[in-house]
Amino acid sequence: AGGIWGLFCVGLFARGDDDFDYKGGLFYTGSPYLLGIQLLGIVCVFFWAAANTILVYTITNTFITHVRVSEEDERTGLDVTEHNIMSMA
Repeated sequence: AGGIWGLFCVGLFARGDDDFDYKGGLFYTGSPYLLGIQLLGIVCVFFWAAANTILVYTITNTFITHVRVSEEDERTGLDVTEHNIMSMA
């Protein structure tokens, strides 16, 4: 969430600079160009992360058959079934 906010703020608050080939942010220039570029970056990173998450989960689920615990273990609680301890009395 912090990275998204940082990217978004660049599109809002960046000052235009003659040394670089970009316009300033929305609040300094009134132009939504940089904000649009930053929003496009946020969307691209979101889809890239989602695709890689699905890929890693699929590969993991193929080679490791017990990615999830059984429904009985979920009801009992993993503290008891995995560690033989009671977390809350």
